[in-house]
Amino acid sequence: MARSRNWLLVFLIGGYLLFSLNPNKDTRYIAPLLPALSVLLAQGLLLFPRPFAFLRLGILGLMGLLMVSNLFPLLPGKAVSHMAKPPQNWHLQDAIATIAQTQPNLRQNVGVLPSIPELNQHNFNYFGTLANFQVYGRQVGTRDQQVWSDSRSLPWYLLKTGEQGAIRKPQALESLTKAITTSKEFRLEQTWKLPDQSDLNLYRRITPTVTVTPVVGAQWGDEQLLRLEQVVVPGTAAPGKPIPVTYKWAGSGADLQSGLLLLRWVGASGKGHWLHDHGLGLGELTNLEPKTLYQVNETLAMLPPSNATGNYSLEALYLNRTTGDIYPLVPPDITIAMVKDRPEGISPAAKPQPTPELDPITKLRLMATELPKGVTALEKLFDQVARLNLYDPTQNYLIQAQESLAYRLKEDPKNKQYAYAYAFTQVLRRNVGGAIAAFQTVAQLDPQNPNANAYLAFVNLADLRPGEAQKAIETAEKQPNPGKEVRGLKAIAKLMQGNLVGAWQDFQTFQKEK
Repeated sequence: MARSRNWLLVFLIGGYLLFSLNPNKDTRYIAPLLPALSVLLAQGLLLFPRPFAFLRLGILGLMGLLMVSNLFPLLPGKAVSHMAKPPQNWHLQDAIATIAQTQPNLRQNVGVLPSIPELNQHNFNYFGTLANFQVYGRQVGTRDQQVWSDSRSLPWYLLKTGEQGAIRKPQALESLTKAITTSKEFRLEQTWKLPDQSDLNLYRRITPTVTVTPVVGAQWGDEQLLRLEQVVVPGTAAPGKPIPVTYKWAGSGADLQSGLLLLRWVGASGKGHWLHDHGLGLGELTNLEPKTLYQVNETLAMLPPSNATGNYSLEALYLNRTTGDIYPLVPPDITIAMVKDRPEGISPAAKPQPTPELDPITKLRLMATELPKGVTALEKLFDQVARLNLYDPTQNYLIQAQESLAYRLKEDPKNKQYAYAYAFTQVLRRNVGGAIAAFQTVAQLDPQNPNANAYLAFVNLADLRPGEAQKAIETAEKQPNPGKEVRGLKAIAKLMQGNLVGAWQDFQTFQKEK
């Protein structure tokens, strides 16, 4: 009895301390502690001496009475906080069914704006996962600076009139609501009347990022390969600015769902290029029949380098993520001319067509270019990662980026930019062993940057390898301009090795450095 009670106390106190670290103090976050607390209280009732057994029964009866009175107004003068109510339809499952039926071969992420107890991102996501994990819900419109990306990154949005619930930034919510309801990029798909007499409105993006169309009655043989049927790009584009591009694919369900596209736009001279690697359908294809023929349209944007000049054409490879098979694709004969100035014949008053958001794999590669700057870039970088994870609830983009970068590094093993990006994917996927190996490569390719060895030291510390971390730290200290963070990592490495005096001395130096 004593041992079990001690264990329960450790669980309760430790859990309470951990939950106290959560900046959100909502009472629901202590719910996991309640079963253990109930067991502990039940043990207390059993400790009553036998002559006082009637107290045990009285306490149990009082607990039952309080529980029932919290649901029904049995006791006079008692305020009822959670009255029992008959089931009400808040149409979450209706909205989910509408979304799933519209595109049954795509996983869908829905931006949920309201946050009332009956209707919020959590219970919407719960019912969405019950629908064969096809529909997910995430809260958007929580920060003013993210309204623009929130309005451009999801195919569906769920809005509500009237009471919005627990909203931290009402101004951001209002801005996002206005952006969705007034934009020509969205249409109101369906409306439901809610029990509180407000309206639940489901908005759909008119031109979604990915669409899937089964070709009824058509079968795709094993010998037939995936086809790139059409590529739509503007004739001219500006370097360093996103370019809209539409890819139209055709193939069997098996090839499409397992497909990783290795796309490279190459300059006429063969020297300049940019990548547009991504999973087919951005990895969102689902429920495809293996032998059925489907057409998949992707409406995306890609980012050329700022020094791109001349004409660029597409080179394409298909990589089957399941079997590892790889083969070249024959793209249409199409080119993009990169021009820095406004092309002749275009009026200055002409409005450019809106460009879609960059795909998450392109964004991840772009973000990784900031890694050589060290800790000064990390806060903004991980804030951007949080948005990518919000927009892709399964984080499939990380797998796509990892696999495409692994191929590119085999193709070009001395490319420092690819090495940093690949190491970044390992960290984000919490693959400590892979991150250590990747940052060893980064340190070799970027020998004059102390941040490369600082990253290597950090991932070794995360793997409880302070000796290996110490070696990376010593190398970083010999490189030009090591930051104070290197000194902090050195203190941690010494502490983990039991060198308390050395750790304290390095920590003191770390605090004094600017």
